[in-house]
Amino acid sequence: MKVNRGVAPFLAISTSKVLLVPYEASHVTTYHEWMQDKEIQAATASEPLSLEEEYEMQSKWRNDRDKLTFIVCEPLSSQKFEIKANVEDAPRRMIGDVNLFISANGADEEGCIGELELMVALKSRRRQGYGRAATVAFLHYISLHIHDIRNEFLRTSISSEKNTLSQHDPAASNSWKQPREDFHMTVKIGEDNPSSINLFESLGFVKTDDKANFFGEFELSLGRNVTEAWTRDLMQKYGVEDYKELPYVPSNSELKSKGAADD
Repeated sequence: MKVNRGVAPFLAISTSKVLLVPYEASHVTTYHEWMQDKEIQAATASEPLSLEEEYEMQSKWRNDRDKLTFIVCEPLSSQKFEIKANVEDAPRRMIGDVNLFISANGADEEGCIGELELMVALKSRRRQGYGRAATVAFLHYISLHIHDIRNEFLRTSISSEKNTLSQHDPAASNSWKQPREDFHMTVKIGEDNPSSINLFESLGFVKTDDKANFFGEFELSLGRNVTEAWTRDLMQKYGVEDYKELPYVPSNSELKSKGAADD
């Protein structure tokens, strides 16, 4: 998605417990190494890709209007006013990623479903609170930008049996008074991953069925709106402090790549 292009024009999220940065080409080599792990492949239901395919996927995730992705990094050790690529998000500081995949809600003509996905790739960083902190910070970001996130998605040409979102007038979406009520949050987690299930249940997600589906996954749904007040309460509860949205400065090669993609 392009909604996480801020004033730099790229955007990073800094908190006391994690740093979230846009998924850029400079991260692909490390991400590719993560995805060679059989355990991660099973947990994410992913097939291994070649490095070239991984670069193609990164570009797709970065530019598609139905995907929002951040790389999770260690928190800043000192105050910064901007995040420089390959410094604060160097490979040694990368921990995992957090994603939002958006689709049309077939039960609601103008509604959306936002499916969360979290991965703490490094085993040495698991069960230390990074996953929860990243999810809470990401949810707060979504609460602040949910209108723009949904509007960007609705400008895509996505068809379903019940509706064609490309027929919506983008200008009309700006008049929606309560977009949060049409944005439903879910997450799918393998039945053999109880720690992740417990994490999302602690944030208010509830299993939609007592039994795992055909793919061995539980679907959990958030039965409330994603509001700024609620996510601020979550941050306070779990000690995720000093939330800031900072300019992210990509490398020169990445800036050239973005310019070509936007042409």
